[in-house]
Formats: sequence, structure tokens, C-alpha cells
Amino acid sequence: MKDISLGHFYDRLRNKKEHYPWEGQIDLTYRCEVGITNAFNFMDGMDGLAPGLGIVCSLSFFVIALQTNQPYLCFLAIAMIGSCLGFLRYNFKPAKVFLGDSGSNFIGFILAGLAIMGEWAEGDIVKLSIPILILGVPIFDMIYTTVARIGKGEVSNFKE
Repeated sequence: MKDISLGHFYDRLRNKKEHYPWEGQIDLTYRCEVGITNAFNFMDGMDGLAPGLGIVCSLSFFVIALQTNQPYLCFLAIAMIGSCLGFLRYNFKPAKVFLGDSGSNFIGFILAGLAIMGEWAEGDIVKLSIPILILGVPIFDMIYTTVARIGKGEVSNFKE
């Protein structure tokens, strides 16, 4: 029986003849981790938005991890909810403390890690779609902001 994995699917998209299942998985994992981290960095522009969205996403991951019997993910998600709730008290309007790059990158990194570590379902498409749906707001915001900045001419190269 042929091995069907996310790496195999990714290699077929790139029309590669040889199949290294780990190569596509490493590339996809790296892009997911960096993309979600950057998306939460973009979300840190308004008071309470990044920690509030971190609470909602962590709560979603917690509920699904609880239903799929993944206690280690439940503990990580609860810890993230607690830390975001504790910080949200001081970051709500009018904000007394700000997350900054380190805080928003930390929230994004942990949530991307939760999305990657979880065994969300049996099929490859469902495994991929559940984290995308949970993290859909920051993903959409990052894509929309990037396209809008390029469309307005505010960004002329990747260094900006």
C-alpha cells in the first residue's frame, strides 16, 4: 500500500519525481510556524486584539484537544488562555502595558505549535483544515494586510 502523507501531497504539488516524505512536511511546518507567528505580530496594533484572539484560538484548541483525548495539548492551551487572560486585564482599552513584538510573536508561536502538534482527525484534509479554520482570522488579516499594502504601493520590495 502506498504511503499517503502530507509530505507526499506537497511533493506532488511541486511535481517532484523522488519522494521524501519528511521534506515537504518540514517545509510546510516551517511555513506554518513563521506565518502564524507573523500573523499575530500583525494583529498587535489594537488594544487587546492579539491576547483576545489568542484566548479564542486557545479555547478552540482546548475544546478539540479535550474531545480527541490529547491531555498535553489541553495543558498547553489552558496555560495560554491563562497567560492571555492575565495580560488582557492590563492591555484592554485604555492599555497600560503593550505586548510588543516579543509578546505577540510568543502568542503566535505557541498557537502555531498547538496547531502543528495536534492530531485533529483521521484524514489529511481534515487534519489541515481544523487549524486553518481556528486560526483563520489572523491568517486572513495577514493576507489582506499584505495584499492591501502591495496594492496601494506602500511596499515596493520584500525588505520593506
